[in-house]
Amino acid sequence: LSSSSAASDVYKRQCHNGGGVGGGGGGALRFPLVVIDEAAQAIELSALIPFKFGARHAVLVGDPKQLPATVLSTEAARCLYAEGLFHRAVRAGLKPAMLSVQYRMHPQIAAFPARHFYAGALNDGVSAAQRQRPHHASARGALGPFALHSVGEGRERGGGAGGSLRNDAEAAHVARLLGALREHAPELFAPPAGGGGSGAALGGYGAGGCGAPGGCRERERLSVACIAPYKEQVRALRRAATALLGEPFVAGASSSGALEFATVDGFQGREVDVLLYSATRASPSGGLGFVADMRRLNVALTRARTSLVLVGHAPTLARNAQFSALLEHARSTGALFDADDALRRCEREAAPVAPAGVLERARASGGAAVGGKRVVGEAGGDARADALPLSKRSARRRTARSEPV
Repeated sequence: LSSSSAASDVYKRQCHNGGGVGGGGGGALRFPLVVIDEAAQAIELSALIPFKFGARHAVLVGDPKQLPATVLSTEAARCLYAEGLFHRAVRAGLKPAMLSVQYRMHPQIAAFPARHFYAGALNDGVSAAQRQRPHHASARGALGPFALHSVGEGRERGGGAGGSLRNDAEAAHVARLLGALREHAPELFAPPAGGGGSGAALGGYGAGGCGAPGGCRERERLSVACIAPYKEQVRALRRAATALLGEPFVAGASSSGALEFATVDGFQGREVDVLLYSATRASPSGGLGFVADMRRLNVALTRARTSLVLVGHAPTLARNAQFSALLEHARSTGALFDADDALRRCEREAAPVAPAGVLERARASGGAAVGGKRVVGEAGGDARADALPLSKRSARRRTARSEPV
């Protein structure tokens, strides 16, 4: 290939001529080989643009088991406009070569996607020791490597006429998890090596600095992301984090790249050290809508390197086959927690922790037995059998429970 700067010149020249990369002639510059990354996300017309520069060979790299291109027009989607060149080639009989080793995720994070989405053909290229972090032990499993927290009180709100949804109880829980991460893993939010910028002036964004011996010099840039399927829930996550942790912390960590709030669709193709995911959907009898798309779930489950914490309403999630399998996986691996129990595990001082719940009871009674407690829908009018000794959190929970839906 010619130099990347030459390719950049072609791009700039074509855009200057008003035709984008596809307009104009491109001069004598030719590319005999074209490599298109994330090809499964691109519509076919976009993928064809590089071929005008004389390509004789092409390599399309993508994952057909994750989200395709976003097409807003239902008529265009009906006519397969979202089907990219990658999908068309596979449908025409071209057998893709699968890259069967993943080097991103802790094996506990990769276990469910590897079995459920890739039929066991995805192997680990990293060991658990390479992705192990101190907060895995100090939070007694509640902060990963893999965990699923059931928030029983929350209900989805909003919607109507195609509107976005939010779940304030889940947003509040994610904010508390951020607070727990700040305590157990302050290095995640420490300013970049060398200081400078607003983050350095905040001295670790209100977390008291890195907290590690010798400070935060010469360390890898770490990152945390809070994601949700709905834009309104993403806004709710940011609001809750700001209300609990303060604007200086959230703004400073966000501006440095240590903390990010995004939709699942917007985070495809990305990776992060710690991922907190809010499923958002929670209702006495409703479904999951587009959250149930297994490709969207696959995206959410495969972004994290060291810790993945899923936050959702177990009874609602259990109504969908994909999420039901995920709940069963979490239960069988000891990673399914009631939200309150998860927060108790994050307390620095050891506190009694309820035993693992029995998910099967949820299917029989309309609620989910998780973390040793039964979580039911609001229609069941349940009350906690054992209130937490954390008076402020318990008060918040009771207040949230009594809010009108």
